[in-house]
Amino acid sequence: METRKALVFFDIDGTLLDRQQQAPESAVQAIAQLRANGHLAFINTGRCMAMVSEEIQAIGFDGIVASCGTHITVGSQTLENILIPEDQLQSIIQLLIANQIDFWLEGPDHVYLDSVTHPAFYRKFLSEYPGWPGLFADFRDAKPLRVNKFSYLINRHSQFDQVEPILRNQFDLIIHREDHGEVIPKGFSKATGIDQVKTFLGQSGAKVFAFGDSLNDLDMLKAADFGIAMGGSRSRLIELSSHLTDSPADHGIANALRHYQLIE
Repeated sequence: METRKALVFFDIDGTLLDRQQQAPESAVQAIAQLRANGHLAFINTGRCMAMVSEEIQAIGFDGIVASCGTHITVGSQTLENILIPEDQLQSIIQLLIANQIDFWLEGPDHVYLDSVTHPAFYRKFLSEYPGWPGLFADFRDAKPLRVNKFSYLINRHSQFDQVEPILRNQFDLIIHREDHGEVIPKGFSKATGIDQVKTFLGQSGAKVFAFGDSLNDLDMLKAADFGIAMGGSRSRLIELSSHLTDSPADHGIANALRHYQLIE
């Protein structure tokens, strides 16, 4: 393949990071070589910007598409930061609480939780992310409440049938499992994030490569010229991908970049 400048987008969880939430050294070195070869590397994640850690950023990227396309930076410049209007958000929060649905609100500064009505979920969530001081806050303590998107988890007491039509009327939903989904402002996705980056850089003709493993990567892989599914990806993703590589721990990123002759 001719080695003209390419734009390469990487999901984080299950793609850049392995099951131990570590970036394999082979991926770190491959991304460094990719950029040394004149290509551009970007994170493209469902994580909000507050959850893109300094360790991840230190790998070295030319930009970040976070919160499924609602927060975009290239270099030091912020291209997009779509925030859910606070009056709309407060209405949704009360709806989720009334119908006993666990949730977390994802923004550029913090992840907001409910420590009052769902204390067990609050404690469990925090226990899964040790060593993240200042990341989490109760939504009641935030003024203003800056949220790009949110996620929900259904428990046995939840009445999601009362909530789902309202959410679908106002937002786009990505259903990961029967009990878990992401809720995103309408019209935004990882694919729209790619489009904005290409437009900003004036690289409309550049070849786009995208790596992912989850259902929120579907639009991204379809929008790319070459959509690459990681080993262990959901079957729907594999069916729509251009190439199936190995898992993160088995050097999937490095192997795929070599397959497309973007690195040696």
